[in-house]
Amino acid sequence: MNLAVIARKGLQTLTDLGHVLRRLRKSKRMSIYDVEKRTGLHFSSISKYERNERLPSLQVLKELAELYGVPLGNLVFQETTADIPPESLAAAALLVRRPDLAELFRLLQELSPEQAAGVRNLIRAFLGGDTGPATDADA
Repeated sequence: MNLAVIARKGLQTLTDLGHVLRRLRKSKRMSIYDVEKRTGLHFSSISKYERNERLPSLQVLKELAELYGVPLGNLVFQETTADIPPESLAAAALLVRRPDLAELFRLLQELSPEQAAGVRNLIRAFLGGDTGPATDADA
């Protein structure tokens, strides 16, 4: 599964993140105050995450996943993530946490292969990386 598919699925389920967090907490028979005590997060923040009023950081998602005993990817995606490489999950999580980057990613998907190769080369040059020819793996 490539990053575009992962990010698209992540963005589609983003509005469900709060419901997933609440369902997991309740399945563990924990109150918001129990989660507060065990994580150090303020109860109002936990409540806002569960109501989709605030997005938790990746670190908070990691803490909650550990507390609830589920893989991090299962908080964001409604399906198993066992076949998704960890670096792809991390990139997808970044897109979930950074709506500005997610919007840019969405716009990039609309580019032609030639335009996408040009953007890749520009980014690589900006970061000081190799700007060799684009490969099929880059597309």
